[in-house]
Amino acid sequence: TPNRQGYVLPDEIRIKEFSPDLFVIPDKNGTRNGSAITYSPKQVDFRTEAAAQGLPQDAQIARLKRQIANQSYPEDLQINEQRSLIASIKKEHEQTIVDFNNSALATQIGQLAANESDCRAARDVFAEVESQRQKLAKIQTNLSTCGSENLDPTAILTGVTELNRVYGTRIETPDVSSRYRVKASTLVMAKLSGSISKSTLTGFDESFWFQPLATLGDRKDLTHIIAENGSFEDFVGEVISYGMGVDSLDELSARLIAARHDATSPFSMKSKFETLADTAADAMLAFEDGPANEIAEDMGFANDAPLSCQP
Repeated sequence: TPNRQGYVLPDEIRIKEFSPDLFVIPDKNGTRNGSAITYSPKQVDFRTEAAAQGLPQDAQIARLKRQIANQSYPEDLQINEQRSLIASIKKEHEQTIVDFNNSALATQIGQLAANESDCRAARDVFAEVESQRQKLAKIQTNLSTCGSENLDPTAILTGVTELNRVYGTRIETPDVSSRYRVKASTLVMAKLSGSISKSTLTGFDESFWFQPLATLGDRKDLTHIIAENGSFEDFVGEVISYGMGVDSLDELSARLIAARHDATSPFSMKSKFETLADTAADAMLAFEDGPANEIAEDMGFANDAPLSCQP
């Protein structure tokens, strides 16, 4: 139904696919389909419109483009020759690569690389085999007294224990740990008694010092840095336990280092003390070089006041 101005207002208006950035020419008439009227505004492309309208200079610009394209220069021939040479060299280079990849030399290099890899793998396997051979030879040496009149129980026990540990055999062995601990404790205490004049052993509460006197300097100072935690008896028992099944001093030393029972340096704080001494000396030198006079004046002292601490 028309309104007072004679216009028919739609019941619903829908806008589809319209960007506010576009510049369009409205569609005044629209297309009716039943009771619906579809308006399709025309999008304006100013660049296309300008090209369609044309400019007076377009013909001149086109003529200049043709003239530039058809213009010849003295260097054109040389440039073309260089381009042809570059293309020829590039093609020759590609062909050289193809020929090398298909050559007997490339095949030989590939075989050598594969052989080198195989050699490295064989070397590693041989090293493992040699390591196992040495272990077996050591075990065989320990078991060599079996069945003879000069039986060596210690060596035999060591060999059997190594067999059980390395190769997972389940040969039953007697429990000698208690006997070992008693014997080792006796030897350790006897050793300590014989070296009491060369070592210091003292403690308090749950800490103790156990250091060679020769490493403590002239004043034989003891610091908390070199103190061991716990009682000395527990320390000896723990060290003895690490010595079970050890074949050499190097192996025992490695076990003690892994357990952080290696010897502690009595001079671990020496570098720190030396650094503090150097810092104090530098501060004193700076104090004597000039600013000391200004500080003395600010504090009310005479400029010629001595800086020495001596009376």
